[in-house]
Amino acid sequence: MVDAVINGQISEARIDDAVRRILRVKFELGLFERSSAQGSPDVIGSDEHRALAREAVSKSLVLLKNDNDTLPLSKDTPLIFVAGNGADNIGMQSGGWTIEWQGGSGNTTTGTTFWQALQAAKPASVTLQNVGTNTASSYTGDIGIAVIGE
Repeated sequence: MVDAVINGQISEARIDDAVRRILRVKFELGLFERSSAQGSPDVIGSDEHRALAREAVSKSLVLLKNDNDTLPLSKDTPLIFVAGNGADNIGMQSGGWTIEWQGGSGNTTTGTTFWQALQAAKPASVTLQNVGTNTASSYTGDIGIAVIGE
């Protein structure tokens, strides 16, 4: 961004405007009235906090389409293909504003990836194949799941 300002691609007035709007909202929320963050660092990331986070995620998921009642997956589904490099990447699944404001890739925080959860929950009769981003090939299976992230 510094280079963009120096090169004249972004004006300082535009940056000042964006900062002014952000600070106004923070002042309206009273974020500058507290002397420190609420909560103890020992509590942040605790089992209780993780349980609450899991509950928030489960309640905020939106199923866009469920043709032929595919979901929930049957325990009798023999072969599941999982595509997308976000399937086993906690950083991509967490997205921005998680640990750093732009997020990150890889093991940015402690947690369970979609791939790990699927492996832990599947019955022995189900075979999983994580194809990652190798989607140019043809795959034959019972279910395909694409995992994308930020």
